[in-house]
Amino acid sequence: MRRSKTSILLIFSVLPLLLAFLFLGNKLGSLDARYRTGWKQKDLIITYSCSPPPEEVYVKAIADQGYNLLPIAEDALPFAEKYKVKVLLQHALFNVKTMESPSDVKQLNALIDRVKDNHTLEGYYIFDEPQEAQFPQLAKLVRHIKARDPHHFCFVNLLPIFGIRPKRIKDPSQVYKDHINEYIRQFKPDLLSYDYYTFVKYSKVEEGLYFIQLRLMRECARKAELPFMNIIQACQWDVKDWMMPTPAQLRWQVYTSLAYGARAINYFLYWGPKAFGGMYQDGVATPLVEAAAVLNKEMKALSSTLMSMDSLYIFQTAPLPPGALGVPYGCPLQITSPGEFVVGMFGEDKKEKAFMIVNRNDSKSAVARVKVLGAEAISELQRSDSTWKTISPNQNGEFEISLEPGDGRFFKF
Repeated sequence: MRRSKTSILLIFSVLPLLLAFLFLGNKLGSLDARYRTGWKQKDLIITYSCSPPPEEVYVKAIADQGYNLLPIAEDALPFAEKYKVKVLLQHALFNVKTMESPSDVKQLNALIDRVKDNHTLEGYYIFDEPQEAQFPQLAKLVRHIKARDPHHFCFVNLLPIFGIRPKRIKDPSQVYKDHINEYIRQFKPDLLSYDYYTFVKYSKVEEGLYFIQLRLMRECARKAELPFMNIIQACQWDVKDWMMPTPAQLRWQVYTSLAYGARAINYFLYWGPKAFGGMYQDGVATPLVEAAAVLNKEMKALSSTLMSMDSLYIFQTAPLPPGALGVPYGCPLQITSPGEFVVGMFGEDKKEKAFMIVNRNDSKSAVARVKVLGAEAISELQRSDSTWKTISPNQNGEFEISLEPGDGRFFKF
């Protein structure tokens, strides 16, 4: 989604309201989780937006780069099976106008029947960034697909907070929560998704809103007991306004999302003309292709552990960015050195058992000196092979964690 200078000024004007209501506003009530399909997420989803043609050479390259879910056309299914990746099926029939034509509905039914038993299929790509007025017709399409195939999820990506057109004047954070709540009510999804692109040339406002948006989606997903996807910036879509993220900024987006409990990462965008400024431009790879491949390998190493634990809470160190929370009372993790860090606490049955720490600075390395109260043993998950390495704290129970710009590391205790 393109951001104009006007939209940035609008964001800046509502930032105080966002902060006030983020901390003081109403919260979503618990939402019934019994309406899901038979789809169950098994691994961290590693995907992207904008596919190349559905040809074997491209599917192989995507698989080799560590992606495990391809938003792509039906012709790619046999290649996806060969290279052991899943497909989020894209098709022109996944359109609200299909439901207006009996002949198109017949074609849609035939398509679903043709693919629904293919074990490579993971879901159906339905729509990107709908406004709330579009929900009823899209939800009708989704209900039809689910009735025909109740074992695969339907993917709809939601707008970020400043893309919503409110029905009435209201605090922005509650407008956004209401928007997601209404989406959940009408669509009964298995996964939440949103996009937010933070690196622009002329303003720090979008970067300042990054953690507000991430926290709001995290809270809504937890209330609804749903996993969420963050679609992150991997392009210079608008060459006048957007900046091409550095590899460190790509890493920063991935690890802050994972620390906040995201269960899916989507790179926007993978393939397109040079004017789109993506990871591939007119078929030519940019440095972000290799940077993403390295991150994808790391996420695969983290996947089984992260998927086996609950994201309990998050906090950040001072100076706190907008929307961030400080260290909560009773947290067993203490950071005794200066530095800008994001920490996600993970565990089981509401008991802390692990943490991910991220360097919030995307341009400078950092060293965090930490202490885990009451820990009998501490180990770090090795991203090279998913093994655990025992950590030996000093006589004060402290140990140091070196972090490259934007990097994150995962420990259990």
